[in-house]
Amino acid sequence: MEMKDIDLTKCANCRFRAKVDEKKVVEDIPKPYEFKKGEPVLLRDNGFVWKIGVFTKMRSDYFQYGAMTNGLDECGYHFCLPYNERTMHLLGTAEDYKEEQEMREKYDIIIGIDPDVNRNGVAVLDTFHASMELFSYSFAELMEFLPIRKERADAEGDRLLVVVEASWMTEANWHGRSGDNRRQASSKGYDVGRNHETGKKIVEMAKDHYGLQVRCKHPLRKCWSGKDGKITHWELMSLLEGSGVVCTRKVTNQEERDAALLALDASGIAMRMKGGVR
Repeated sequence: MEMKDIDLTKCANCRFRAKVDEKKVVEDIPKPYEFKKGEPVLLRDNGFVWKIGVFTKMRSDYFQYGAMTNGLDECGYHFCLPYNERTMHLLGTAEDYKEEQEMREKYDIIIGIDPDVNRNGVAVLDTFHASMELFSYSFAELMEFLPIRKERADAEGDRLLVVVEASWMTEANWHGRSGDNRRQASSKGYDVGRNHETGKKIVEMAKDHYGLQVRCKHPLRKCWSGKDGKITHWELMSLLEGSGVVCTRKVTNQEERDAALLALDASGIAMRMKGGVR
């Protein structure tokens, strides 16, 4: 099995070289539940009750889960759970899945990371004080930042969670357009691959070397008004204010905004747009 060196000697707080077993890194990354085509599931949209259906496929649009209900054609849904003895009590209700809700609420500090080859978007959500800070870090800077935040959390008795967008887990996560020529398609594929590797390295370092609790997250639905359905600065500020989270940033970049959504999504905080309008 091929072993590879990661040179971290350029990091001010990292004076070592780490051996990385690339195959082990991929296998150790926690994976979300994988639905199988034809599997019975519970489905729900915001404001509606859970109903039973048959899973068909993961979708790449606003509705993440595709399923059929009552023998009708496939429709998309926001929420999906396997139908079993632990979830059947939800049928016909609009209740949250308690096991997931308890998991969401047990962290005091949540760090959302949107991996990027050049500048990683980082959001630090303090759930106790309902405040958020946003940063853009290179890989080396991020490797300095994470142990510092862990040391601070340990000293203050805070429970810390790191959430990394795991775009490599989604087969449909492709940024190409129908009009792209071969060179454009190749370039985009190369960039996507580099971002995937950056994300995997962040997970490996945060989990195995710094001992942080890490959760890999499928890319969130792109249902906003920005380019390619991504969230704009105004929308993020409106969402944070409506959800009762303070953030004083006047300008943000796309990576920071995506990281903010990851942290907010993992927090269990009820998300609302200011004025109730998205």
